[in-house]
Amino acid sequence: MIGIFTDGNNLGQYLVLGLPSVMLIPRRMVRAAGIAVVLFAIVWTSSRSSLAAAALACGMWVLMTVTPSVLRRPMSWGLVGATGAVMIWWPLSTPADDALTNRGAIWRHSLDAWGNTPWFGSGSNWYSVLPQHVGSLGGFAFHGHNQFVHTLATGGLIFLFLVAAMFVTIAWAASQWSARGIFQPATLLVALFASSTLEVSFGFVDRAFLLAVTVLPLMFAVFAPLPEHGSRRGHTKQRVESTA
Repeated sequence: MIGIFTDGNNLGQYLVLGLPSVMLIPRRMVRAAGIAVVLFAIVWTSSRSSLAAAALACGMWVLMTVTPSVLRRPMSWGLVGATGAVMIWWPLSTPADDALTNRGAIWRHSLDAWGNTPWFGSGSNWYSVLPQHVGSLGGFAFHGHNQFVHTLATGGLIFLFLVAAMFVTIAWAASQWSARGIFQPATLLVALFASSTLEVSFGFVDRAFLLAVTVLPLMFAVFAPLPEHGSRRGHTKQRVESTA
């Protein structure tokens, strides 16, 4: 079932990050069928991080749907921020080395390596050259298994600041869409941060297989024109000018 992907985790990441876009389908029955198919496929992958991200994404969508329109903007900021905070906190909570299928060891060694080059990190290819060296992570870690850790280890504090500024901008755009009744950008951010707690779901070098479900929809969220308030299903109202 993994098809073009190398393992079930990669397939699960792709599916869960594409799930918010499926929620944009206008016909209710078609949308429900699409969501059901994607959720079934995510369960089939047995990817724990993707299952958790899917549950949070669906919960986010439901909460935003029942939230009064005046509260949707702060709700979007709050839920996206809380998910991002968990993503950052978890590897810093000093879990045991064997926690979460040895992710604790990956996080600890990655943060130790970052401590040696705190400003600029060890370079974008650091995880790819690890198998050439003898050590606890040699041939074992192909990325940081956490977006925050991976960003620090490869790019240091400078890169972390730039990535944080980018995501704050996207979160601001998502809150604007949420206020207008379109929840896909905020839901995608929640799914992305949840997935990125145990995986690296947004990359600038080696995550090209996720471009269609991360970079493209997030780019549209930032640069697409916002619909007018009160337009049906969030679509922009068309103004017809008289030719008289």
